[in-house]
Amino acid sequence: MKLTINSAMSRLLTAMCSVAIALLVTISVAQAQTALQNIDGQWYSPEWRYGYVLRNGVGTATSTNSPNFQVGQNIIQLTATSPNTFTGRQVYTDGRFYNVNVTLLNDGRLYFSGEKNVQWTMQRVGSTPNNNAQPGLNAQQEAERQRRLRAEQERQAELERQRQAEARERTRLNGICPIYFVARQSCANSGNGYDQCMTIRIGRSYSAWDDRTCFLR
Repeated sequence: MKLTINSAMSRLLTAMCSVAIALLVTISVAQAQTALQNIDGQWYSPEWRYGYVLRNGVGTATSTNSPNFQVGQNIIQLTATSPNTFTGRQVYTDGRFYNVNVTLLNDGRLYFSGEKNVQWTMQRVGSTPNNNAQPGLNAQQEAERQRRLRAEQERQAELERQRQAEARERTRLNGICPIYFVARQSCANSGNGYDQCMTIRIGRSYSAWDDRTCFLR
């Protein structure tokens, strides 16, 4: 009798464990699916000038920066490791897949750290996942949608290039302008006239235009 009770209890515990494991697996799968859905949509890299649309962790190229992969080709595969982190593989410009780790940043960008010690970010340019086409569109409408999408990608890329150029110029002026201020003061203290001190050349690396730019800021 005792053996029968122990056997029944063992079967009950085994069944409960199986249910618990199945429940945990279901929850884990649902959480991973939700994390992947959070990054569904259109992504683009102004730095590398390529983009893709993500759906359930699979990315299809919408623009290319290499002859080694084409628009419409699946170039990225991700799985979720947490609500904001992912791991997987992506095609590089040589056409080969490499391992990548991805983080969804607080500002909405995707930060990539990949093999060959490469880091980059992707920015969202659309939120409607569509694989290669949207249902209900004829060929002409789909072509127009793709044209608008590429135009938006280029616009975003141009804005990013302008932002980077302005940041580089600010950094440059922040470095050389203090030198011009000191040079002008030294020029004035030496008894030179105002006009003589307006244009001061500092070596061959900087021009009179640099001087004027510093004092017109």
